[in-house]
Amino acid sequence: MADLAKAAACARPTAFHTLLRALSCHGILGRTYTQNIDDLELKAGLTTVGEELNCVQLHGSMMKVQCTQCGFTEHTVHHFPALSSGKLPPCPQCEMRIENRKSEGKRIGSNGGLLRPAIILYGESHPKSEDIESIQILDRSKADNLLVVGTSLKTYGSVSFIKEMSRFIKKRGGGVYYLDLASPPSKMVKFFDHVLQADCQDFAMLALDRLGMPKFTASASVDRDRTEADFAELVETGRIRKDMRPSWDWA
Repeated sequence: MADLAKAAACARPTAFHTLLRALSCHGILGRTYTQNIDDLELKAGLTTVGEELNCVQLHGSMMKVQCTQCGFTEHTVHHFPALSSGKLPPCPQCEMRIENRKSEGKRIGSNGGLLRPAIILYGESHPKSEDIESIQILDRSKADNLLVVGTSLKTYGSVSFIKEMSRFIKKRGGGVYYLDLASPPSKMVKFFDHVLQADCQDFAMLALDRLGMPKFTASASVDRDRTEADFAELVETGRIRKDMRPSWDWA
């Protein structure tokens, strides 16, 4: 996970990520639900916090670590050395709690937790499941179209949500669309009004052109050679948002 997080920290959003941001800016995109854990949606300009929340991370983020006991969350970059060595680092908040109780002569009660990558593995419950459910209920009542992209439709939670959204959207006369190189599973076909077998990046390029956006290029005006030290420095100086979106411009 440490190696993946380092790679993700230096990775660039794709044309499709750029399209998501463009659609959001044009008032077309209401919300993105992602099964990805690399935070590229955030680099493209979407956000996971506050009133402007327009991206829901269904499987968490490998750019964060979370305490197994108290739920404390911190950026993964602080713990690359420990994670790279195959160890889960101790939770600093738990350690502080234990030290405070010791100094006050109180019983410790339990050992502190460990920091693990804040991703949701199969069979685990999402720590923000109630918040996500509230957002989904809101979106069911408002969304007029649904575009499902690049998923094999094998994850129970996502499939259930798509089925439910499809039912509400069709009642309002909206459309439900599936975009992928492969066809959806036969048992899911009935939930889509249109199936487009295409590369989502090619689709994004065409859509950006239709929106009158600048041509997407992989070599945009950003130094792609940011090092781990550069990234850590951005965190240490506070130039990382609460949702972990990097502060430098990836547009």
